[in-house]
Amino acid sequence: PLLQADTADLPVNGRPVITFSLINGGVGPAKLKTLEVWWRGKAYTGARTLLKACCGFQPFGGPADLSVVGRTPLLTAGVHNVVIRAGETDTFLRLPLSADNVTVWRKLDRARRELKFRACYCSVFDECWIGTLFDLEPKRVDSCPAVAVPYVE
Repeated sequence: PLLQADTADLPVNGRPVITFSLINGGVGPAKLKTLEVWWRGKAYTGARTLLKACCGFQPFGGPADLSVVGRTPLLTAGVHNVVIRAGETDTFLRLPLSADNVTVWRKLDRARRELKFRACYCSVFDECWIGTLFDLEPKRVDSCPAVAVPYVE
């Protein structure tokens, strides 16, 4: 496996959408053990805390909160202990541009270029690597170390 990070602001159905994804550019499945995400030197546990810090995002209430009706959702997916098959892309954050989130969306579009990543992942044979997700030669490790602030959302 060879995990890489990708972020884009490509249109989907004519509407700009910011995405953050993990791509397995290798030949075998990658068992993602840990993912770390930093913005301006601080690690974050998930999309909501990251977007609040970088972009002024204000989370909505729970499912019974009627104020969320009609608001553009922040779509997230878990990245803790997932398997990404060879050639597969796993999108873990998606924010469509809409009239109700223009300021947050624009700030995220700038901030996404400043994010730093590190992941540790293993093959199905328990051979493990750790890297920035932008390097083509991650470091081989015996096992994935525990991390202080794992990104899990």
